[in-house]
Amino acid sequence: MAFIDRLARYLVRHCLSLGMCCFLTASGCNGFKSRYAMSDPVYAKKYAEGAERGDLLGKAKQALDARHVAGLSGWFLSGGTQYRARTDSTLGGADVGFEYYPTSWFSQRASLGTYWGGEEGYVGGDVGLRAQLPARITPFVGLGATAAASRTVELADDDGRDNDDDDLIDE
Repeated sequence: MAFIDRLARYLVRHCLSLGMCCFLTASGCNGFKSRYAMSDPVYAKKYAEGAERGDLLGKAKQALDARHVAGLSGWFLSGGTQYRARTDSTLGGADVGFEYYPTSWFSQRASLGTYWGGEEGYVGGDVGLRAQLPARITPFVGLGATAAASRTVELADDDGRDNDDDDLIDE
């Protein structure tokens, strides 16, 4: 049991360290100097002076602030995996899309993507609306729709359901 406790503490400590490194990298905070301000004219104008060298709270606010994105847009590329328990398969793929911020807290997006793995996969597009806090790392609430074509065929002749609403099961 002592081994489990030590392992748990080790994992938590290192996961927290890794999480903090990811947070600092994702937020643009590199040595407490915002690398994002160097390349984005809107952000650079907003934070021309910036927080004082020892003002860690000010630096954190500056690194996380995304209020300057109103009216901005851009392309994105994302990727990931999906697991389908029903077929015990993993799909991998990518999306390319465009996102527009009419305000600092609301975005509109559209993308095309494909995910494939083994004998199944799909290709399609999605559109969405998202509302979030005006920060770089924040949860969001959204509404979206996806339309895709798949090469997977799933027969419904032995699923124990009335699939066509005619009061007959597995016809």
